[in-house]
Order: sequence, then C-alpha cells, then structure tokens
Amino acid sequence: MAEETHADPRRNSVSEEQWKLYEAYNELHGLAQEFKTPFDAPAVLVVGHQTDGKSALVEGLMGFQFNHVGGGTKTRRPITLHMKYDPDCEAPVCRLVSDADPVVSEEKSLEEIQAYIEAENMRLEREPCQFWDKEIIILVEYKYCPNLTIIDTPGLTAPTPGRRNRALQGQSRSVESLVRAKMQHKEFIILCLEDCSDWSNATTRRVVMQIDPELSRTVVVSTKLDTKIPQFARSSDVEVFLRPPASTLDGCMLGDSPFFTSVPSGRVGSGHESVYRSNDEFKQALSSREMEDITSLEEKLGRPLSKEERSRIGVSSLRNFLEELLQKRYMDSVPSIIPLLEKEHRSTTRKLSDLNQELRGILATTSIAHCRGPTCTCLF
Repeated sequence: MAEETHADPRRNSVSEEQWKLYEAYNELHGLAQEFKTPFDAPAVLVVGHQTDGKSALVEGLMGFQFNHVGGGTKTRRPITLHMKYDPDCEAPVCRLVSDADPVVSEEKSLEEIQAYIEAENMRLEREPCQFWDKEIIILVEYKYCPNLTIIDTPGLTAPTPGRRNRALQGQSRSVESLVRAKMQHKEFIILCLEDCSDWSNATTRRVVMQIDPELSRTVVVSTKLDTKIPQFARSSDVEVFLRPPASTLDGCMLGDSPFFTSVPSGRVGSGHESVYRSNDEFKQALSSREMEDITSLEEKLGRPLSKEERSRIGVSSLRNFLEELLQKRYMDSVPSIIPLLEKEHRSTTRKLSDLNQELRGILATTSIAHCRGPTCTCLF
C-alpha cells in the first residue's frame, strides 16, 4: 500500500511532454494572475440540487473529505478549488486566497478554512440578499488531487408553494440566479448532477439547458449509483439507464453519455462516529465502491460491462475524463495568454526604463546641489 502511495501514477498515465505542458500552463496562469492580467481560465462548474450528492462527489474528486464544500443553502458563496496533484503531499495542503487581493494567499488548516466558510455563511445570512457570487478561492495540493479547477455552487432548491414560504421562495430564486450567472461563462465546463433512476425526470438539466440548450459544454453525472442499482427489476431497465436514448436527454452532451458515480458514506476522523481513520482509507473505500458497483451492474445485466461502459463508472473515471478535457482546454487557451503577458512585459520594461531615467536625473540634481567650490570632486 505504501509503495502505491508514493508511486506517481499520473505521470505514467500521460506523457512527459503533456506533463511539462500542464506545468508550463500553470506557470503562465500564475504570471497572468501576478501581473493582474486575467484571462478566461477553463474550470468545472458543479451544478446540482441540495439532495443530489454534490458535496460528496466534490470530496470524491478531491481525494479527501472537506466539510462544508457544498451543503445547499448552508453555502452562500461559490467555492473555487484550484487543485494540483503533488505526489509528495502526504496530507492536503490548503491555502486560502484573500478576498481583497487575489495574489495573496495564506496556508490554512482544514479546520480554519471550515471556520472561515461558516463565518461567511453566518454573515451573509444576516444580509438582505443572503448570497454573494464572489467565490471563496482555495488552493489545494495533495497526492490524491487531480489537476482540476472546480467551482462548487450553492445547491438548487425546488420552489416551495404557499404564502408562508415566501422567504424560501426568494432564497430559491436567489440561488438559481447565482448559478445561472456562473453558467453564462463560456469557458466553464458544467458538471450537471442528477439523482434519479429515470432520465425523463430532468431536475438539474432543466436549469442547465436554459443556458446550454444542447449540453455541448455539459457533462451529465448520475450520482448515488449504489442506491439505484437495486431499484432495477429487469436487465433492459439497466441497459436504458446506462445508455439513455439521445431523445431522452435532449442534447449532445460532452462525453456522449452520462457518468455514474457512488461515494461511500461515513466521515474521516478519530471519533466514535467516524468510519474512516484517514483520507487514505476514504480513498480506498472509493475504489472499492467502484468495483462493487461494476459487479452489481454486471449481475443485473447478466453480462460483463464493455470497456466503454466501465469507463463511465466511478469517480476515478469521471476525474480522468475531466482532467483530459481541461488539459485540452488549457492548451487551447495558451495562445491567448502569451500575447497578454508579452504586452505586460513591454509595458513593464517601458515603466522600468522611465523610472531608471528619472532616478538618474534625481541623482544628477542631488550631486550638483552638493557641489562645494573648486575642491569638489563631483564628476557632473
């Protein structure tokens, strides 16, 4: 187990050239941020209803548990997670980016970040709007992290009828407005979560398709697969669920077909109520859950899953797909970053030259002012 932990599987899954390109992109991205020359950076925008398992899926993609990521109306600001795979990070290393200055970040423990998110939620709960579209930005490095930027949004809610529920109705509209505004960013890949065993029940897709009607930049994910498999009585029902007709989904989604994920229940900790003693145990439980889902599906179908079908099952399959997709988007956006940085370089060079010239003038004036009679050795 220890040998697997220290191995570098991601370097084996991609070529050294791809790895170097990704690292180079990260450097370009960092320079653009440092020079305050922002550009449209690709990211995965997670959209789902409160009960769709959004928080659990984000934790599964991260490879460790992070309380208060997601949580429906408990989360009143989107949370951006800039994740970077680092095989040397035995524990997650997190840095919280300043709201005032995006260049400034400070290393925080998970408990400190959770406390900050809770404080923000309490503050906004007292505000008239109660929600804020400005993202809480967290930089994460970990041995199980994918190279992804994920933006987790507040959970959508179904409007509650009745006059007495006007406050909840207003809250529902506020959340949907915030999420819709985030989906307007064309560079974002939308991760649309659905918790249903019948694809005609399009709860989240209905909202997503108002912004992305063809689902051309949307990846659809069916969550809580382990709870759905027992609901199917016939193998034909499972076949339709795994490969729904295009007419049912009303679009040409990214990846051509949905992904199916399960995340094991239970929290990491040292208390009596904790199921896992470490994030390593949680990660192992994720892998075991995927294998159990595949076995259960094959038993229901009465046949082995094809290679293509298996590539849609599990958090790891989804993570690999998103990483490859974002890497391609990164590379496509590099040509637009370099001219921005070159322009900034020329501007900075001119400013530096002007400052040097001004400084020489000040020094010359100062030297002349201090000149005293025929014995002065001043060269000016």
